[in-house]
Amino acid sequence: MLAALRGGVCAAWLAAAAPAYRAGVYDSGWSPIATWTDPPADGTGNSWSPRRTIGITVAVTGTYHVAFGASLRSAGPGSVVIANVQLERLATAAKASPYSDTDSSGRVSSFLCGATPSQLRTSFRRSCDANGICFYDLAVPISIDTQKLQANGVPLVGKLAAGNFNFRHVDVSLNLVGTAVRDCSGTSSPDCYGSGYLEYTLAHDGNNVGILGFDNQARPFDFGIGSIEHGKALTAERYITTPVSSADQQLLAPLMKTELRGRPLDGIYRLRIYDTPALHWDRLEDVQIVLKYHYWSRIATPGQF
Repeated sequence: MLAALRGGVCAAWLAAAAPAYRAGVYDSGWSPIATWTDPPADGTGNSWSPRRTIGITVAVTGTYHVAFGASLRSAGPGSVVIANVQLERLATAAKASPYSDTDSSGRVSSFLCGATPSQLRTSFRRSCDANGICFYDLAVPISIDTQKLQANGVPLVGKLAAGNFNFRHVDVSLNLVGTAVRDCSGTSSPDCYGSGYLEYTLAHDGNNVGILGFDNQARPFDFGIGSIEHGKALTAERYITTPVSSADQQLLAPLMKTELRGRPLDGIYRLRIYDTPALHWDRLEDVQIVLKYHYWSRIATPGQF
């Protein structure tokens, strides 16, 4: 089996005293199979090196060790930061592929910016609780990172106010896009016709979330988990645009929720849409989360702009 070990390193010392660091793969008796040594790309401590790759051939099944050293025995003590280390199996002697963020089982979550309505619907999982209440849960939570201005790998540049910091929630609403997503013709309840919404729950996991500072560095804080329980999602066959039209603002205003107010935009979001006899899931085309948020802006001194 061909395998490639790859990772990046960040220097944490001055360039004048940057000893080589060491990475290697060893067998069960700690005999080296393949090693690699080199100083970091620069010694400023402000940038990451190119990705380093070690190629090995595994002839027999066994225990193998992967180890890193901050410096060689002949050099003085060094200091490095290592990240994105990944062991990859190669069918041929081809180069290692780009880094993939996997979980402990090796699975990769991928995201589609232009998902079709069918792909959107299949990203939810339907289940019911012990009380017979059924719902659709988004299988892969939404992750927002304002330090990179992206959500689930999709850029938010142009949607959030880039160049600012400390992004915080004000109000949130949900809009379900599609024709006759909510259809009362098959129900016997007259109350259905007077309710232009479906219920949802949106939970925000703010445990150890990063708050973006003016220097574009994230400071970790623990905000715990907050949620909007059984909010009302708009089902008026509308697609919300930017800027929001006056007609859409009037429709959304009564449905805006304040439960997340003051919490950071950064974090993990879990969405649940509750099933009802009026919901026609096969007609759902898109789900829009409409945010009102605020942020801090840098005060520039003369000559900085």
